[in-house]
Amino acid sequence: MIKTETSAGVTIFVIETQRLDASNATAFHSQLAPLIKGHDRIILDFTSVEFMDSTGIGALVGVTKGKSPDARIAMCGLTPAVETIFKLLRMDMFFLVAADRSDAIALLEGA
Repeated sequence: MIKTETSAGVTIFVIETQRLDASNATAFHSQLAPLIKGHDRIILDFTSVEFMDSTGIGALVGVTKGKSPDARIAMCGLTPAVETIFKLLRMDMFFLVAADRSDAIALLEGA
């Protein structure tokens, strides 16, 4: 469900599922939580995610909640449906949101 890459000193977690909802939010949380430990510059790439509900958002917030205050996390590749839920739940005020990876890296460098 999650593939890890690195670029420009940033750890990129590619979410490889079409849906992030009640059916797989717990598995998402369980898989991502140990992966992000020890990383302070993180991009979550949601390019493949076509749908996310509040359960998926809750899992995402839960995973990132324990990060240090110095940690920077950016999201990229939000499809229109996922971007809508992010805006409705005001997650775009909590997370840095970029169109693509290069924009996300630039956001992290400027943060």
